[in-house]
Amino acid sequence: MSGISLNTYGNIARQDLNARLTLDTQNNTLGADGRRNISNIFTRAWDCINRSDSQIQSNKAVARGFVRALTERYGKEIADTLSQDLSAQLSKGRPLTGYRIDRVIAKAERLTTQIQASNRSLLTKQHLDLMTDNALHRLGDDTRPDVLTRQQARQAVHDAIVNSEAFQKQSFYNPLHVIMDVFGDDGEGLAQQQFYDHFKSMSMPAVDHAISMQLAPETTALVDQHGKLVIDQVCEGVAPQDRGQVYSIEGHALSTAKELLRSQDGLNPSAAGVFIGTIAYVDSSIKFLAGLDPSQMNDTGKAYLQAMINDLSQILDKLTDRIGLQGLSGQERQALIDINQDAGDFEQGVTEGKPQDVAQNCVELQDRLRSSLDVLHTIQAQNDKAKTVLETIIQRGEATRTIAGNLPIAFQNGLRPTDLLAGDPEPMLLRLGGDGFDSSDIAWMHQHGLNVSDTVTRFTLEQVQSLKTQGLDIETGLQRLDAEAHI
Repeated sequence: MSGISLNTYGNIARQDLNARLTLDTQNNTLGADGRRNISNIFTRAWDCINRSDSQIQSNKAVARGFVRALTERYGKEIADTLSQDLSAQLSKGRPLTGYRIDRVIAKAERLTTQIQASNRSLLTKQHLDLMTDNALHRLGDDTRPDVLTRQQARQAVHDAIVNSEAFQKQSFYNPLHVIMDVFGDDGEGLAQQQFYDHFKSMSMPAVDHAISMQLAPETTALVDQHGKLVIDQVCEGVAPQDRGQVYSIEGHALSTAKELLRSQDGLNPSAAGVFIGTIAYVDSSIKFLAGLDPSQMNDTGKAYLQAMINDLSQILDKLTDRIGLQGLSGQERQALIDINQDAGDFEQGVTEGKPQDVAQNCVELQDRLRSSLDVLHTIQAQNDKAKTVLETIIQRGEATRTIAGNLPIAFQNGLRPTDLLAGDPEPMLLRLGGDGFDSSDIAWMHQHGLNVSDTVTRFTLEQVQSLKTQGLDIETGLQRLDAEAHI
């Protein structure tokens, strides 16, 4: 006998307290057969003597099923306690009656209330604060209050604990602790420590979930309802070549953007490029998801796809607001994205040792950067955050355009891409070629492990020309500079 819920037992009891429950083994259902005999002790004894072995076994099965249902609802601790009230039914096979079911369920409710009240007394402010601090620390100690305040984090930890099955069904202040208190030991203190040790691991997932509910509420709610693999319901309805991108968007676009919003303020220049890059990623992810055909998805897949689009759209607005650029037109935002992307691609291409491939596209790159920079120069920053971001991206774009324009000259003079990116390129390139340092000088610096940018910019343009006019190499020039420095 299995699978019969406590509600089924309770419904029979409410219909007739005097009913005796029977089991239909073929259909695995409960029924009522006869009525509870309450006339006198002799009648009940006669009824017990005349009970067949099959009736006894059936009654025991009904009682065991009731205990299983109690365990599912109230937990093992309460079910074990209540089994004592069912000893006659479990061991001797007496009928389980509606009256007994009603009394046992009522007692279970009282025990549950007592356990939860006892556990609430162990959930001290000190322990709740410690668990909240632990969660925030493990997340990085930098969760922004406009995403989740400390009080909200504390409430999330509290709710996760009190709504857990262990809190509702397991007593952490038990008779052993009572005995310890009686004999002068700190039983309550031990119970509090055991309570803390049991629940502290819940704190970080609880806070992380609260952050997700703030930043991506729709997808988080559907994951809570359908499980972490709900994304499969989307992927099963899209073309095979699109599935990897869908998984990537859920696994990276959502999580990366949420982490950025959780921890970064976007005010410092180093974070500006990260924000712009993330905005570009989120924006392209929204467009990709919106272009999918949901007709082959089930209802859950369709709902989760729309939830991803909605949450990413909200995140995109938050990212833009965070850096003060919420008023930009589509063209202005795209110019920011393009400069950030072009500069990043150029730097990556050069530093990965593919300068010739990069050099072939320098003219086209300069034209794109010039066009995007013209757009950004027309923007009037409305706040300090926007000013910082605009200045950072403009400076990055202009520096990249200068480097791209002089890259062929650098190659002609033997300059390595890493030399170009290690210093200020413009003053360095002015001292190379023509009347300046030539390829042999660059080769000498490489041979002696000197930083080319730092070395050549020690000389003024006039000093470089003087050295070359006299036919002196850079080594002699450096010796002269060092001698002059000690005078």
